[in-house]
Amino acid sequence: MPEYTLTLSISSESAAEIAETVEALGKSVASLERPGASTVTYLAREASASTDLDRVTWYRLNARRFLDELTPDAGRALLYIADHAPAVGIRTMADALGLGTGTSLAGKMASIGWAVRRLDAPAAPFERIRDRYEIEPEVAEALRAGAIAKTADRRRARAR
Repeated sequence: MPEYTLTLSISSESAAEIAETVEALGKSVASLERPGASTVTYLAREASASTDLDRVTWYRLNARRFLDELTPDAGRALLYIADHAPAVGIRTMADALGLGTGTSLAGKMASIGWAVRRLDAPAAPFERIRDRYEIEPEVAEALRAGAIAKTADRRRARAR
């Protein structure tokens, strides 16, 4: 069994940004060779980097990472919304998943808003319009593809 494992995905429209990221990761990993060392590396990104992308493109590039940021209930809710694109009633979704209503549901869905901020997404993957959630079919497709990829990753990890 390997002593160290590193799995990552780097997405960028700039080769220079990927090079900087790989260099920083190399230094971080190399520092682990020192006895008792542990490393946490944060890489800063220009605030406008994600907002230059439209919503569909951003979610195509970052769906897996976005889904990783969500609580299990928020992830299930988001994928339910995606599966019922372009629109689904809020009550319908909440009842189907047993998520409750009102502040209980809002608390569970807050994870999505926090992920948007943490990852500097250009916008939430869907919009609330009165009593329903609306999502662009292309964004829904990107999220479903991200969920499928995550499942495949978990299966590969278990098979090892």
